[in-house]
Amino acid sequence: MSHRAPRLLALLLPGLLLFADTASAQGGFAVYVNTTEDLPVQANHCLPQQDCPLRSAIERIEGAGMQGTIRACFEPGTPGAKRCSPLAKPLSREDPGYDAATGKWYFEFAENGLAYSLSQNGTTIDFSLDIEGWSSPADNKIVITPGAGQLEHAFVIESSGNTFKGFDVEGDFQIAAFVVRQGLLGEGATNNQFGPGLALYGIRPAVGIQIRDRSSSGNRVLGNWCGITGDGTVRRPLQDDCVQVTLGSSGNTIGGVGANQNVFAASTLGSGVSITQDANGNKVIGNRFGLDLAGQPAGLQAGVTVKVGSNDTEIADNTIAGVETSGISVYDGSYRTVIHENLIGLQSDAETCAGNGQLGIQINNGVNATRIERNFVACNDKGGISIAGASARGNRISQNAVWNNNGIGIQVSQGANAGVKAPKINSASPARVVGSASSCRGGDVEIYSDEKGEARWYEGAVKAEATTGLFIFEAPGPIAHKFVTASCTDTNGNSSALSEPVAVQGGGGNTPTQTPTRVPATPDPNATPLPTLYNLFAPAVFKNHGSR
Repeated sequence: MSHRAPRLLALLLPGLLLFADTASAQGGFAVYVNTTEDLPVQANHCLPQQDCPLRSAIERIEGAGMQGTIRACFEPGTPGAKRCSPLAKPLSREDPGYDAATGKWYFEFAENGLAYSLSQNGTTIDFSLDIEGWSSPADNKIVITPGAGQLEHAFVIESSGNTFKGFDVEGDFQIAAFVVRQGLLGEGATNNQFGPGLALYGIRPAVGIQIRDRSSSGNRVLGNWCGITGDGTVRRPLQDDCVQVTLGSSGNTIGGVGANQNVFAASTLGSGVSITQDANGNKVIGNRFGLDLAGQPAGLQAGVTVKVGSNDTEIADNTIAGVETSGISVYDGSYRTVIHENLIGLQSDAETCAGNGQLGIQINNGVNATRIERNFVACNDKGGISIAGASARGNRISQNAVWNNNGIGIQVSQGANAGVKAPKINSASPARVVGSASSCRGGDVEIYSDEKGEARWYEGAVKAEATTGLFIFEAPGPIAHKFVTASCTDTNGNSSALSEPVAVQGGGGNTPTQTPTRVPATPDPNATPLPTLYNLFAPAVFKNHGSR
């Protein structure tokens, strides 16, 4: 942080503590911002009944050397405003940054201003605390905007344990609205939290949140909106990624499965989340990409992108629909990505089509050891799942529901996965499927049924005979749909495309009254078990949405 005021501000702590809010939900003490103006830091700022710009509030918290929360309360009569703390001076509707049309206060940077910078640990900026019934970014009352300034960033975070909640950021920033990065001395930026309740929109040409550098790890982004504002249907796209994790940053989590944890990345000209340039061990969980809050496609260019040597990414329990290109893309030498239990090309009801403009999932260009398991992939314009390129090896596709795609349901091409060939089905009855999998001798063969020849319903799995590749699958219940298909995985973890469909002779398509037992494929002994936190494919959900 560029500390323009002397550190002797900390000596004013006794006066500051008179302004403490011992009931602060975040612990420590609270400082109330009460003006939108970006004023130079002064010694009397943020003392009781004095002006308190955001820049000075940050300086106060950091100068005190202890955890604290920056808040804002609002003058009486403001819709939704809680009563102010007795010592707090509220934001006034007479403030020059107040916009009566939107009911929001706009904090503009000074013409030659610098980004807000946090270099000490433990600052919380939470502008949702003083809004009655706050539940989402639709309730926010504060907007950070560059004004006439030419800024690379709105916030620079070079420290740990900071939290940002309950406000909007819009306008022209050159690199990223928020950047998390190592400090000048290489100190790490860890365990920072962005959200819930941030709304990022109209940001040009920058990304929304960038987490970068090897010493930046364990950060969380959750419960935010990207590219939408108002009630969640007003579209104002970002020109680049919503969230970008890059330059070796690791162990970060985007989203979550709890209340107010999912990120709505609805409208950007980049990706909802981009993980790139050796960023390892990151998670993208429980988010919604491509649709606004009304479930309408909002103009997201790409869903989740993993590239340029970024390994060990987990992508789980997301809804990715209405994206202009592909839902999930992994390429450029990225290894061991696990993609499981996502809805791709579907609304959150797992039934209504909202297809992506290209593929559901695409793997390309030197990608190894990917696991694509238990996803619903449907309604995509150019196919369901694709693995391409001779340098792509050991990529496993298992137990996905793939249907109603315009293109091949599961495609493995251009010598990918060691050139493994799809099985051939010789005969199919309601109780038995017989065929051969010469490329997968001793490996797993998975049987699917579908009304059109893809893989809507996972029927079960069987081992191919080790010397001939022959397989005989005894169905645990009547085959669900009119056609059966098969895919296989060899003993090195290379999965094939779907076989040609074969009509079920003498039956098929008679929905049983109960969901049949799902027969799992033999697990790869070298594979890490999938997490059990996510429940998209719990039996009840699979029964309702596997669509027999």
